[in-house]
Order: sequence, then structure tokens, then C-alpha cells
Amino acid sequence: MRTGGDQDNGFRIDRDLPNGIVRARAWGFWPLELAQAFVGAIQDECKFAMRATLSLDATKLKPQREAAIAELAAALRAAVQSGVIRVVIHTENPLTRLQLTRIASDAEIKHLVEIAPAKTG
Repeated sequence: MRTGGDQDNGFRIDRDLPNGIVRARAWGFWPLELAQAFVGAIQDECKFAMRATLSLDATKLKPQREAAIAELAAALRAAVQSGVIRVVIHTENPLTRLQLTRIASDAEIKHLVEIAPAKTG
């Protein structure tokens, strides 16, 4: 498990390798340093998850500045380069959804990314 930030702005990443899932949760508004830490954490957690799905719960992630958006794109690219074959992003905020859709497209991995409604329950 990897964590970064605090209760207001941060992330948590867990691996469930028997089920082929890397679960990440992101929340708040990220300064550049936190976004960069997320990239490193995704690289570390996904390198042992060949052919896994990255499930990103971004329901509490606020719209981000351009610098953090660039790092989020780098994190998605790093996950795919590490062997992740599918990325499912859950979000509620329409602007965050738009940003994450653009990130997937800009990272040239849109075909592997599904933007899904927030999980319930």
C-alpha cells in the first residue's frame, strides 16, 4: 500500500494481485509535489501487476491545475507501460470527468480507459 498527502488532499494505492486489480483513490486539490508523488507510487504499485486493471476512484478529486494534470497523464502512461491493460476511473464532478477524459486522450491511452460513474455503496 502507498499513500500520499493528508485527509484533505491525497491518494492511496493498494494492490490486489490475485484478482488482477490495482486500486487507487485520489481526493482533494493536488499541489505539484503530490501529483509527482502519485506518479512514482503508481509506477511502484503497477510494476508487479502485469495484465491488471487500474481502478481509480476519483470521486473526491477536485479539478486540477495544468501541472497536476500533466502528472496525472504521466501516471496513467506509467501504469500502462508497467503492464496495466485497463484503466477504470470513477468520478462525479463533471469538470474532473472532462479533465480525466482529456488526460486519457492526451496520454494516447484512451482506448484502455473507461470513465465510469461513481461507485455506490
